[in-house]
Amino acid sequence: MIDYETWCRIRLLHDQSHLGFSQIARELDLDPQTVAKYARLDKFPRRSLTKRTSKLDPFKPAIIRWLEHHPYSATQIFQRLRSEEGYTGGLSIIKACVRTLRPVRRPAFLSLAFAPGEAAQVDWGCAGTIQIEFFDGIPGVILIDNLKTGVLSHPNGASTATPPSPPPSSTASSTTAKPSSSKAPATA
Repeated sequence: MIDYETWCRIRLLHDQSHLGFSQIARELDLDPQTVAKYARLDKFPRRSLTKRTSKLDPFKPAIIRWLEHHPYSATQIFQRLRSEEGYTGGLSIIKACVRTLRPVRRPAFLSLAFAPGEAAQVDWGCAGTIQIEFFDGIPGVILIDNLKTGVLSHPNGASTATPPSPPPSSTASSTTAKPSSSKAPATA
């Protein structure tokens, strides 16, 4: 199959310059039969899109099954296909396939909205302490940012490492109680 530019040059040399097929073939470094074939066409032929089979086609159900259960990388899938399924193809075709088959990821954030002073957030990666005296009171909710020993449950149902603690007794300080008079910050 020749490209569109070559077809146009064949038609120009044949129709306007009145050259023969052999002369055009020498000029464009093509076979004379190829020149004759394309010179006779009134319209440039579009390439027919035929579905080609792939070496990976028999393995796609296994790849889909694996990706539904775990977000494997293309390299991990390649290794599993070689060891478990007898795949003999290359890695690049698997990368292209995984890119199209991988399930769409859900957003990895949780939107929270609280009134001013209603909640405090603790990021254990930074400080781990809450300056309660500065705010002159204890917030109603203290949110802990994914510390294994502090997170009891996840909204998405993921398991946690720490079992729930018993509820506080009614005689303990309430969430609206004022902090003690000591100047040291309370730790969470």
